[in-house]
Amino acid sequence: MPLSDKIRNARITRGWTRELLAVYSGVSASTIGRIERGDLTPRAGTIIALARVLDLPVEELAAEVGITIHIPPNKWS
Repeated sequence: MPLSDKIRNARITRGWTRELLAVYSGVSASTIGRIERGDLTPRAGTIIALARVLDLPVEELAAEVGITIHIPPNKWS
């Protein structure tokens, strides 16, 4: 499943609008929309922010766009 679908599905599963995800993640709603449509490849910081609030694996999302990110265990605890 493409990154855009993973993010959209995770957001919709939670019943969140793009605007609410923007508030939680610090990523603008317009950027989230562009990512979900596949019009924009997110940068590492954006991937981390979205993965963190959507409880998705950072490394997996980053790999979808060819970025290698290693988050040490318990980094966000």
